[in-house]
Amino acid sequence: MSQDTNAANIVAQAEQLVVEVQGQLDAAADFYREQGLNPDKVLSTLEAQLTAKDKEDLDRIIRQDMAEIEAAVDDAKARASFAAAPASGGVKKPRAMV
Repeated sequence: MSQDTNAANIVAQAEQLVVEVQGQLDAAADFYREQGLNPDKVLSTLEAQLTAKDKEDLDRIIRQDMAEIEAAVDDAKARASFAAAPASGGVKKPRAMV
C-alpha cells in the first residue's frame, strides 16, 4: 500500500513538474512575441548557432542527468522492495519424526 502511495506521489510530482516547465516555455514564447519576434524562428536561429562542441556538451549533460535519474529510480525501487518484503511465514508446522 505504501508503494502505491509512493508511486502516486512520484506521478503527481512528475505531472506538476511537466506543468511547471510547460508554463516556463509558454512564458518564454510570450516574451519573444512581446518583443515582436517569432518564437519558432528565435529557437531555430539559436539552435543553428550551436557548435558541434556545444551539441556534444548538451548530449553529455543530458545522458549524465538521465543516468542519475535512472540510478535514483533503481535505488528507490530497491528500498521499496526491502521495505515491502514479506514477513516470514510465521511458526513452522512441526514435522512428524519417525
